[in-house]
Amino acid sequence: MKFGCHVSISGGLHKAVDNAVERGCDTMQMFVSNPRGWKHSEVTRGAIEAFNIKRKAAGIDPVFVHTIYLINLAAAEDGIWNRSVVSLRMNAETASRIGSAAVITHLGHHGGQGEESGLRRVMEALERTLPVCDECTPILLETTAGEQNSVGGRFDDLGRIMRHFEGEPRLGICMDTCHVFGAGYDLRGPEKLEKTLDTLDRAVGLEKMQAIHANDSKGALGSHLDRHESIGGGYLGLETFRLLVNHPVLKRVPFIIETPGHTVEQDRANLAALRALVQQKGKASRRPS
Repeated sequence: MKFGCHVSISGGLHKAVDNAVERGCDTMQMFVSNPRGWKHSEVTRGAIEAFNIKRKAAGIDPVFVHTIYLINLAAAEDGIWNRSVVSLRMNAETASRIGSAAVITHLGHHGGQGEESGLRRVMEALERTLPVCDECTPILLETTAGEQNSVGGRFDDLGRIMRHFEGEPRLGICMDTCHVFGAGYDLRGPEKLEKTLDTLDRAVGLEKMQAIHANDSKGALGSHLDRHESIGGGYLGLETFRLLVNHPVLKRVPFIIETPGHTVEQDRANLAALRALVQQKGKASRRPS
């Protein structure tokens, strides 16, 4: 299995690899520009070459790019929406150039204009972005906690978007464990986990899941709180992550932590906690037929 974390690119793209190695990552996620600003700096060919030499030597694969915090693909206001589309396209182009496995993005908030309006805006944004995407570097829509005015808190929302782009290989999903729990989908216990995965499978298709953000939750089930906690330190608990990392359908999917702190010691401890839960072959949980 592949376990990794979100790492900083401060000091240059290649520094992300150093940060990932220091934390003991098999896989990694990063921003490719300032996550709190709209400016997208061009990544030079030299920076890409240095990055790829380092990551290949370290054996870190796959690499995921995450879009900036400001992106709002569901925005009703044209200025924000246009900037979001430009940013998403730039992230997609850069991700393709560096050999990233996918671009992970939040969908955003409709600002009180209604869920239908928000979904239409997201689909229009994707219509403008997918043509610049490499088939090897799809866009992954991240599940949300269902906060007020947010889009993507329900699996059916993601399903509607997927059906609009039926058969599109450049579109997938990233399941965030904290977010789906906050949105009301229970993962605690074999039966509840199976029910949630079956619901996601019917709405979207589990084959579309290409990454998992493994985060415990500071909020209770259905709280709609996007508040991450360290592995085993929140309402999900260690047993939930034991079920997740040993589930036969999920074992193929890279697990990326976005747990609080982000110090080397904290990230290493959270990755170690996940790895310690992986059972030896022949002892893993089986999905009922």
